[in-house]
Amino acid sequence: MRSILKWSFPFDNSELSIPFGPDATFRHADVQGGLATVWLEYQGKPFQVMRTLRIFGTGQTIPPGYAYLATVLDRPNGWVWHIYVDNNI
Repeated sequence: MRSILKWSFPFDNSELSIPFGPDATFRHADVQGGLATVWLEYQGKPFQVMRTLRIFGTGQTIPPGYAYLATVLDRPNGWVWHIYVDNNI
């Protein structure tokens, strides 16, 4: 059985741990309710591997081991944010 789940977090260089196992497929990122929000599709139960998502502003240094996931536009504030997933397992 497949399902889509979402997670939201603030735009302040936040980190968020989410289940991001082999059965997870990233589907979309956007701003919802003033927060960065990501949607992932899961086949079966999503709770296999916890991964950390982190937001970086344009021009910020990205540590080794982080992989690009999506860019979101915080239109009311005029910011562009980039969401990365930590692949350092």
